[in-house]
Amino acid sequence: VQDLIEQRLDDVESRASDFEAWLSGNPLLHPRTPLSTKCFKCEYDVQVPSDHNGFQECWQDLGSPDRHIKTLYRVGSLGGWKNPTANRWIEEGRVHHDDVEADELTGAYGERMLIQIEHTRNGTEWLDRNAIADELSQWQYPLHFVDFETSSSPLPHHSGMRPYEVIPFQWSCHTIAEPGAEPTHCDYLNTVAQHPGVEFLERLCYAVGTSGTMLIWSRYELTQLKSLLDRVQREAASAQSDLIDWLSRLISSFNDANASDTARIVDQHDLVVKHWFPPRMQNRTSLKVSLPSALDAAAPGRIDQWLAELGYAVPETGARPDNPYK
Repeated sequence: VQDLIEQRLDDVESRASDFEAWLSGNPLLHPRTPLSTKCFKCEYDVQVPSDHNGFQECWQDLGSPDRHIKTLYRVGSLGGWKNPTANRWIEEGRVHHDDVEADELTGAYGERMLIQIEHTRNGTEWLDRNAIADELSQWQYPLHFVDFETSSSPLPHHSGMRPYEVIPFQWSCHTIAEPGAEPTHCDYLNTVAQHPGVEFLERLCYAVGTSGTMLIWSRYELTQLKSLLDRVQREAASAQSDLIDWLSRLISSFNDANASDTARIVDQHDLVVKHWFPPRMQNRTSLKVSLPSALDAAAPGRIDQWLAELGYAVPETGARPDNPYK
């Protein structure tokens, strides 16, 4: 280690000297870096009116447009993350939605950007009704809406684990048994000092079973199921053959409309990205953004009754929360 330190010491001292000289300036000179899509994740981009906005200080007039290209979906990935197309737009001073030419928006990301630009300009919701209807027609009841909770610690909780290895310790499942039925809820929470893997899966298998559709948001739950499958196969394969078989078929069913001998996993996030855009979502598609957008767009009905039962809405007035997460 000493040799490695000595190899870097001169460079560290030189950089420290430069930093010290910069700090002694009065006023401090702002370090300038080329404007690029990397700036769109700037932690100093204040989202409320303020005289101190680091993003605005760097970008000046280029940071002002209301419909800025930084709000476009996956804009830093269009054209490849090493040399995003948007960097050329920035160099050319084209930072407003309307500065972007339609033929520059290619691939799946570009298609959603084009939809976003058009419907943000017009203030209208976009919904591909035919595609959504086709997808929904493939869902089989019962519908299981499943969510996992996990933890990750630098100090492993159990023998054989790695630092920061993820442990799924809780799941929640809301099931709609048939069209028009009220949802029923069941859950699991690990409360004993042993790895929850097998019990977690056994309880989930009992809740979901081998029929219907298991709905998740993003592929995080699927990733955790694959990790649990690997663990059970390594540590308890002979004793848990039925559980392994069920989990293997469940994982293989992901987005497979032809899966018939198991519940089928469907990612709702994929449906949002491909088939729905309300302007208030901008470039974000997380559940914490999609749910408020869906509440804003949903027609009056049973959803208001559910919200009222949870203390979030008043059915008599139709008042709904703008954002139930706040």
